[in-house]
Amino acid sequence: MKILKKIQKKRFWENLSSLDFSNANTKCFLAILPIAAVEQHGPHLPVGVDAKIIEGLVTLISEKLPERSNAIFLPTFKIGKSNEHLRFPGTLSFSTETLYSSLLDIGECVASTGIKKFMFLNSHGGNISLLDITARELRIRHEMLVFNLNWFGFEMPPNLYSDEELKFGIHAGDLETSVMLAIDPKTVQMDKSKNFIPKTIQLDNEFKHIGLSSAAKFGWQAQDLNKFGACGNAKAATKEKGELTIKYTCGKIIEAISEIEKVSSKLISNQTEF
Repeated sequence: MKILKKIQKKRFWENLSSLDFSNANTKCFLAILPIAAVEQHGPHLPVGVDAKIIEGLVTLISEKLPERSNAIFLPTFKIGKSNEHLRFPGTLSFSTETLYSSLLDIGECVASTGIKKFMFLNSHGGNISLLDITARELRIRHEMLVFNLNWFGFEMPPNLYSDEELKFGIHAGDLETSVMLAIDPKTVQMDKSKNFIPKTIQLDNEFKHIGLSSAAKFGWQAQDLNKFGACGNAKAATKEKGELTIKYTCGKIIEAISEIEKVSSKLISNQTEF
């Protein structure tokens, strides 16, 4: 039990020894893989926005998790699937095949320790579809409970961002710029920020079914939505908004982690009936 308590204070996978893992009841663990992206975020933000945000959130969450929690954070997977941004210099992206194979390999290593619960903590919208596929594949191959959680997937603090911004400001707009002003303000060039109006607003006004999250979704690249590669009113961003967003979102993520730790692994079943 002393070893388990010691491990509980070590929230990061890379800080444990192989002996720690051998002596722990790893079936109780929830392994969390932070996954991000390194890609253009308009003219005013660095390419590391998604990685900086997810690592900032992980640091705060790791400090605020209750001692009884068995959540443990794997090293952040900084580069994701960002080929929709490749027309803009500085973007790094894995191919779908490479990222998929890499995540399956990591999942297999986690499963080999006896861990039965695994979670992707994601900060990049372009990763979502692939993570859904990966989660199901890991369940099939290793009988793990796998969850996908996007930090931006929760509702935001009330009266902080406009409804239009929350719907259309999907990239380097008010939300992400505000959070970056709170996390790493020295990398934000507010003099280059503006209201980057996305074409999705026009689509929403002209069509009933066509859009990024509508019934008739379309494959897109960043320049299709705005020539600057950003979508949303970055000019409206403030550090105060960012701080409120981070505090609120971390609370929601901790609540979700608590629920995942409580849910029974018996949710996995191999029984069928014909």
